[in-house]
Amino acid sequence: MVSVWDRRVVSRSSAASLSDSQSATAILEINPVVDVSQQANIWSLRYSGYSRGSFAVLSSVGQVRLFDVARYPIDLDEGFGAISYSPTNSVDSPVHVVKKSIDLQYPWHDIHNGQAEQRRPIAFDFAGPGSLTNTECIFTLQQNRQIEVVDIPVRSSLIFFTALNDFVIHGETTRIISPKRSTKPIAEELMAIQSKSLSLKQLMNPHSENQTASDEFDKSSRAGSSATKKIVFASSRQRHEVLLNVLAQRDDDNNDEKLGMLDTQHKKCIEGYLFDCELNKAIVKNDPWLVEFWDEIKTMENLASNNGMVHETLDLSFLGIHSIWKGQTGPNPSRILSGGSATAADFTSAVNLVLSRHRYGAFEGVDTKFPERRQLGLIMCGYRFGERRLREKCSELLARGEYYKAIVVSIYHGRKDIAIELLRSLTKSKTLDNTGLAAVIACETVSKDQRQLCEWMAEDAEDPYLKALMAYFVSGDWYSVATMKELPLVRRVAVALKFLDDARLDQFLEEATTDAMAYGDVEGIILTGLGEQSMDLFQNYIARFNDVQTAVTAAALTNPRYVVDERFSYWKETYFLQMQSWKTFMERTRFTVQHNRKAISLDGQRLIKPSPRQVTLRCFHCQSSLARNDPNAKPTKSEAPGGVPITNAANTPSIASGTVCPKCGRPMPRCCICMLWLGTPDPSKPPGAAALEGEDPMARFVNFCMSCNHCSHAHHARDWFAKHQMCPVPDCNCLCARRP
Repeated sequence: MVSVWDRRVVSRSSAASLSDSQSATAILEINPVVDVSQQANIWSLRYSGYSRGSFAVLSSVGQVRLFDVARYPIDLDEGFGAISYSPTNSVDSPVHVVKKSIDLQYPWHDIHNGQAEQRRPIAFDFAGPGSLTNTECIFTLQQNRQIEVVDIPVRSSLIFFTALNDFVIHGETTRIISPKRSTKPIAEELMAIQSKSLSLKQLMNPHSENQTASDEFDKSSRAGSSATKKIVFASSRQRHEVLLNVLAQRDDDNNDEKLGMLDTQHKKCIEGYLFDCELNKAIVKNDPWLVEFWDEIKTMENLASNNGMVHETLDLSFLGIHSIWKGQTGPNPSRILSGGSATAADFTSAVNLVLSRHRYGAFEGVDTKFPERRQLGLIMCGYRFGERRLREKCSELLARGEYYKAIVVSIYHGRKDIAIELLRSLTKSKTLDNTGLAAVIACETVSKDQRQLCEWMAEDAEDPYLKALMAYFVSGDWYSVATMKELPLVRRVAVALKFLDDARLDQFLEEATTDAMAYGDVEGIILTGLGEQSMDLFQNYIARFNDVQTAVTAAALTNPRYVVDERFSYWKETYFLQMQSWKTFMERTRFTVQHNRKAISLDGQRLIKPSPRQVTLRCFHCQSSLARNDPNAKPTKSEAPGGVPITNAANTPSIASGTVCPKCGRPMPRCCICMLWLGTPDPSKPPGAAALEGEDPMARFVNFCMSCNHCSHAHHARDWFAKHQMCPVPDCNCLCARRP
């Protein structure tokens, strides 16, 4: 270790004047300084004579490490390698920090070379610029008695972001990199970047859930390259990560596009990313997983609209499939309307009422003890009931080029006839060439030869849905399809609900829910719903993807009506601070208003107190509110700030006219253009109600500059700043017209 002490402690005479606590405390301790894995110790320590506050140490294993030390706080204006001696920090109580440490030479045993030990440094010293190199360096004496010169990396420049997301590098010269400015919707910008960034090896899903965002996937899959075949069956979760990380994996120098990505959430906020699920889907159409996320929430909203999920004893709104299957409503008492505890019979009765209210038929599938719960789960998965709706869904999939998905959807709906019809049509049009697939689908049981054929087809399959279908024919068990992570989670859950027995379904839902919550997978919203379980999912989603915006917007639909969790309050406050920094004040207000409207209990009680007013007009003299009836006003004292006596002018005629302060009786400030009191009627107009006819509506508003605080009538300010940029007050150099 290394301890740095106040030099006065070394002198006994000076040390005697210090207190015991001061003389017994080092101003900086670094432990460990060198690699201690090989029982190394320090052989040499030298301060640089060229960079103040820098020293280096040499260990017995040849490691040379450089330290830059500074007193806190660091004066950034002096550069990264300088030390700031702030007057606020006394010499008696300094605060020192290690700004940076660099390994100039590594231990010899970490260098994979047979002669490394002979080149181990055994001594070193600093050298300034101009002697050996153009920059500061060190020269080392090696064990084989040779000299080596090691350059010291130049201290990093100051780097920071501006409020407009400009990236500034400040060193000897200042370099500014501005993000790419565009008026296109953010989804179109991101899709353009993704289409350029996704390489062939990253195109792991030839048929995405969203056609617009998956054009590049489809092009690659039709090419049929071997590179795609090797990795086409990555999990749905891995494909999502690839889509989100395309910019980080790029090797080009499009820094303006990369900086533009930092403004993604800001642009989404401006475009209206809030509580309208259909609008949200359009805003995030570049991300098929978020599109599916909002589609699931839209389904929950439709089921819950007009109290569609409310029973006389239970409220099942926004519950996930895991909770519905378990028959659990969560700890929030607002879901139990009877005031007591709900039984399993009450839960079953509530689910049956929901099914009958929405006119859904009975469950058709595997034998089960809870058919009504499975049926409600299939509804939430977007299951199409009836031949007409199923054919419409298949037509949509065919139009998007998702041929095998249309066939598989028909089969797991129990309509092999539609699947064979689709396959026959696709084969006749030479869109697909799997002529033997129809024969396998039509069979009730698969023979040994057919199973072997399916294995061959699965090996050559480039589509995850075709691979899933072949897996079912090979194993004869839908569980192999439900556990195929290449498929979207919502499809696997639907297969499990329809075909797995109760025991295996319970195991599958438990494992899938736990896994989605632990990972922060947005696909897991179908299992967690927007209940208590979703908060754990959102916590890990934020930690992994830094998307507070989506988590807060979705969680606000159920907080605090169905969920009361402190984490939501923290996330909401963080998002509000982000909107404040973006200056999206209207969007922030819109979020608050709409959230308050949604936070209403079943009996009409508001669950969120109205936000206190954020803007208040105050008297320039006594700082009291100018409102005559202010319920939040504090009792005034006998004197205003500055010793100005307060006059009780509450009943004077001037109060009614609104020209003076109702607390101290002082008039409002003067207009800096016309020099009349603000609030005074225009003297050019005759008195009476007729004076309002033809009056400029802006004349009754007050305008003031946030920078210089000078006030004026709004219509006067409008006319002045139409011709001028500077404040009308003499000797005020404020450029009011250019202030935001």
